[in-house]
Amino acid sequence: MTTQVSRRKLLKTLVMSASAVSLTGLTGCFDSDDDDLSYVDGAEFFPQGLASGDPAAQHVLLWTRVVDPNVSGDMRVVVQVAKDENFTQVVVNQTAIAEQDFDGCLKVRVTGLSPYTHYYYRFFYAKGNTRYRSIVGRTKTAPAPDSDTQVKFGFVSCQDMTGRYFNSYLALLNEDLDFILHLGDYVYETTGDPSFQNPNSERAVSFSDEAGAITLGSGDNTYHAAQSLSNYRELYKTYRSDSVLQQIHARFPMICIWDDHEFSDDCWQDNATYFDGQSNEQNQDRRRNAERAYFEFMPIDQTRGTGASPITVSDEQLFPQAKIYRDFNFGKNLHIACADYRSYRPDHLIPEDAFPGTVVMNRDVLTMVLSRVGVSYDDVKSNFSPYIDVEAGPFAGYKAPLTQVVTAAYMQEGLDAAAAQAKAVEVVQGELAVTVVNTFLTQLNAQLPPAQQIPLISDAVAATLDAGLAFFTLGKTSLFSDLGSRYFVLKDTYDLYARYRRAAVDRNGENALGDEQVSWLHHTFSVTNSKWKVFANSVSFTPMVLDLRNPALGIPAPFNQRFYLNADQWDGFPTEKQRMLNDVLGRYDNVVTLAGDIHAAFATDHGNDVFSFTTSSVSSATFGQLIEGVLTTDPLLSTLPNRDALLAMLNDFLVAGSVPDGDTTPQNRFVDTTNHGVAVVTVDSDNFDVSYKQIAPADALTSHYSNTSFVTDSVTERNFRIANGQLAEV
Repeated sequence: MTTQVSRRKLLKTLVMSASAVSLTGLTGCFDSDDDDLSYVDGAEFFPQGLASGDPAAQHVLLWTRVVDPNVSGDMRVVVQVAKDENFTQVVVNQTAIAEQDFDGCLKVRVTGLSPYTHYYYRFFYAKGNTRYRSIVGRTKTAPAPDSDTQVKFGFVSCQDMTGRYFNSYLALLNEDLDFILHLGDYVYETTGDPSFQNPNSERAVSFSDEAGAITLGSGDNTYHAAQSLSNYRELYKTYRSDSVLQQIHARFPMICIWDDHEFSDDCWQDNATYFDGQSNEQNQDRRRNAERAYFEFMPIDQTRGTGASPITVSDEQLFPQAKIYRDFNFGKNLHIACADYRSYRPDHLIPEDAFPGTVVMNRDVLTMVLSRVGVSYDDVKSNFSPYIDVEAGPFAGYKAPLTQVVTAAYMQEGLDAAAAQAKAVEVVQGELAVTVVNTFLTQLNAQLPPAQQIPLISDAVAATLDAGLAFFTLGKTSLFSDLGSRYFVLKDTYDLYARYRRAAVDRNGENALGDEQVSWLHHTFSVTNSKWKVFANSVSFTPMVLDLRNPALGIPAPFNQRFYLNADQWDGFPTEKQRMLNDVLGRYDNVVTLAGDIHAAFATDHGNDVFSFTTSSVSSATFGQLIEGVLTTDPLLSTLPNRDALLAMLNDFLVAGSVPDGDTTPQNRFVDTTNHGVAVVTVDSDNFDVSYKQIAPADALTSHYSNTSFVTDSVTERNFRIANGQLAEV
């Protein structure tokens, strides 16, 4: 359910123009005489430091937050911009108001700047006869559109602060970068999810408004997820208190997009997924609170204007009207299109509450779909699930006992009696897979005396039945679960279902970006004169397929198949993914996609002159750690033999699994699911170079901020180059 959000203005962007007239001092900015004022360090009044972002050739956005616990109203601040670090060449010297309605956050777009130039900026807050100054920040404008300039930037993702440190960023502080591209998960909305977070006394997130938060877990594993505006604001204030993150912002402008954790894990539009379908998690107010805090605290110029007047942003520019996809030109060699994957994407193709036994493609549908690709139903029938119709015919008698036992199963999952019965009535109907029917009947029979037990459907009878594709055949084995829905889905049947669903059920069911955003992307890449066209996207196009079919692995049925490890990224929309790679991105030369989200590093050649680079997490638990946790704790997957060997060879499996059907060459040329890291891109008229800078998982658990030799001793590199249409390690 959603409720009406009160109408109010959002944080506006002030506009200040760099003046050609020399300005001296700060006279006129405060009421007191300038000679009577003293200047002192004011870090306490600027607790989150400062930041800059969204650089263009002639303008850039500046950000800070001003706090004075003894002042309840708005505060006057001086914004100063100069061409030199000593501020002898001041180009901006103006007063602004930091409003309490926006938690003291202030955004200023500075216009009239010179292309590809470093500028220095600082803020002053006056109290009595004292001016409290912020630290000095450095920013940089973009090259002019016609400039043949080498561009160098970092791209990063996934910086969980709970029990973890941002040591990966240390590898960037001494780099001469033009900007940093942040691909999402700047904050994590939970205070201690035991599946991947481990708070400690130094690195913990808490909410003063716990009543406004979502309570998750139970007992000793109780934790909270942000929901109120106060909750989301406190996330950014806590994360931005980190000294290394403050240094990153003070040294480089940032271009940012959001992913899921800025709102809610594995979200789609304004829907969360914490309860895996047990309850309705749509919450527009929560989504808008998350966006409001994001626009307040991140150096994003969401209005993208260049005018000379303050830009007021209203509630009408929050979800579902929020628009953060935008593009940036960096001369003749680089044009970046920054996308928004979360705001428009539909639900996952397999609902988390999908009943495993429900048949979604029966014999007639399979026959029709398979015939279109020249495959006979009879030839592949054994790959699918025999099914019965519990509404009529010889198996109608199963409906009542099945409803009884499924009701009990839903109650065991936490539903009350009425909700469990309603859910059982909803799902125990029509065509159901025999395997699932027998599983539930076995559970029921265990509670009945022998004379009352219900006969199972024998293998001999099942062999005579039609076979179809049920959610069970897609890998969904539990009533409420992300496994078989968002994770660990069977690739071959999933691809078949996705094609059928798109063609016959819901043509927009995979439309992750929305038609308007795809049209914008086409336009952006069709008119640019830059050689390298970068699609900056929070989630990866890289195929993450675990192929366990090789008999030498000794993997028994039903595990000896191909799995998509993550259906929350582009693998989860396989037909739309191919359309994007072939018909959208593939229409243009020299296209590179950059992504994060998955906590692993990849270098991928999709063919058709489209390449992908995915960076690992700054600090969040690595993909290998997450997979190890799932394989250890899940009741079904924990029975998988040779788990240790599988984990040890996970990188190799993901290379082997990236070979397209009918081909022999893997798309994934580099896979690292083990380490944290960041990446640096250097582009010129000939080459697109990517350098992965990685640290070991243990190095994210301890602060190395004061260790001057950490980068030299602990950071490893892997370097790749695209040149002349070829991807190679260098």
